[in-house]
Amino acid sequence: MTWQGKYVLLLAALFLAEIILTLWDFVVEDWIRRPLGGVYPGERIMHAVMGMVYGATLANVVPTMLMWWSRPTRLTLSARPVSEPLRWFMTVMAVGVFLSGVRDLCAAAGLRGSAWPWQPTKTARPWLRQPIICRTLSCCVCLAGIAFHALNADSFWSEPLE
Repeated sequence: MTWQGKYVLLLAALFLAEIILTLWDFVVEDWIRRPLGGVYPGERIMHAVMGMVYGATLANVVPTMLMWWSRPTRLTLSARPVSEPLRWFMTVMAVGVFLSGVRDLCAAAGLRGSAWPWQPTKTARPWLRQPIICRTLSCCVCLAGIAFHALNADSFWSEPLE
């Protein structure tokens, strides 16, 4: 999919929102896990690796976004050579992330049984809990990925969406 013209601003806003939410998530994890001994070193390393991968992704996407900015404003879909097994693998991963997001959303909302494997606690400062909007956004992004796979399965639109 190409986000041409002014749609580039929307895409840039999504990238910026993701960066802000991820940084806030790091802060919240440190606050919440302090009584448990902090964030595990392996998880901290994984966060660093994920940050580097995301930075590399942005480094590759920004020049393309600059090119799209000069084009007429429209969304277009174009076929990409992606193997069927890779599409299914990515769909299964998107479903897993979606389910994880739903579980986190339920835990953040304080639904019974969703705090597993941790014991639910009453926090004196509820604002320290994961922001529900972060998990809702994650769920929506994963659903969009699943829908994208469904659209890409056999036929693909090559006409611009206006």
